[in-house]
Amino acid sequence: MRINSKWIVDDKLLWGYFFIDKSKNKLEKLAEGLAHEGYIIVRVALTNDKRTYLSLGEKMEHHNPQTMNDRNSKFNKLAEKYEIESYDGMDVGPLK
Repeated sequence: MRINSKWIVDDKLLWGYFFIDKSKNKLEKLAEGLAHEGYIIVRVALTNDKRTYLSLGEKMEHHNPQTMNDRNSKFNKLAEKYEIESYDGMDVGPLK
């Protein structure tokens, strides 16, 4: 990311985290828990295939390879705890 980005990656960036499940209710419960941890819940919505729902939570954070690995591990465990089908990964962009 440092090589391929025009962003200053040593500062905070806006990280988005995605979870997918067939149950909107499960994702809404997960979203409540994330909101209590300071994440902004952007949406819990039906995906284009109309068979699953997507939850997107965002937070301004600074990550390095280790903290990103830790975050992914945490969210995989969180998906298991809430019985969510998938922690589907993250996206990142500059602060707006």
